[in-house]
Amino acid sequence: MPTVNAVPDFLAFWDQAALLAAPLQVMSWEKAYYEPYRQVFDLYFTRWGERARLQEAMTGYPAVIDRVRALSRPLNGEIEQVTMHVSSILAAVAAIDVIAFVGVFGAGSWSWPVFSRPAALVTLESFADVASLRLALAHEVTHAIAANAAGIGFSETHRYQNDLLFNLVFEGLATLVSTWVCPGHGDARYLWARDAGAAGPRPATDRLAWCDAHRRDLIRAFSQESLANEPAVDERYFGLDAGTGFMGQAATGRWLAMQFARETFDQASVAGALAAGVESLRATAAAWLRRAAR
Repeated sequence: MPTVNAVPDFLAFWDQAALLAAPLQVMSWEKAYYEPYRQVFDLYFTRWGERARLQEAMTGYPAVIDRVRALSRPLNGEIEQVTMHVSSILAAVAAIDVIAFVGVFGAGSWSWPVFSRPAALVTLESFADVASLRLALAHEVTHAIAANAAGIGFSETHRYQNDLLFNLVFEGLATLVSTWVCPGHGDARYLWARDAGAAGPRPATDRLAWCDAHRRDLIRAFSQESLANEPAVDERYFGLDAGTGFMGQAATGRWLAMQFARETFDQASVAGALAAGVESLRATAAAWLRRAAR
């Protein structure tokens, strides 16, 4: 399990750049931080962060730099412990990369192939404390290890990225395993804490109640569109924009995925389910939707 910890290099960059004029900060960032991690940042800027916000990020770093320093100290140990725990639960070798860096206040965590194999990525400016960082690591490391365990390569990741059944399974598994690795949090934190905008103006507890009250409607709508593999349909259930979400709610697919996983897997069965492969898992999800929609 190679760990790419780019946080010390960011801290070294900022120690030199903090007092520079804004244009010189960006120039220094390009040379001292972007270039050594070009492959990571080029991926980040395709979907999870906006390069156009780099100058704005320079004005935001002073407010978070002490927190980033504090989180950097236990980071390697947290990565090792979480990865070993997830690997044990999934009975799978952690043949993944875990990549930690400081971004431009975009996404806090995600999983996507880097260096030609699954990876879990976290940006340290996004987290308030070690507990929230650990929870994000558990979620994304599960995504990455589960992808390997199910035999999902780079091409499959692209093919299935907007597949509703695929995302129901793997988002649900990542959330469920997170509850085992990091017990003691409420459902809202497991579901939506990784993306501050996902809850919108509605309190998280209200969103949980809304999802529970609309469970049948949500399941039926999801089931009717379950064979779709289109970005707009996937966004309706898993996206963070409430304006395009199901019945004006963001990320309801995460809640539904958690219900599926809880009602389908336990710690004794999850490894065998992954070993059966992605199509078996998609069939399991389709069967659950048919039963739950009645």
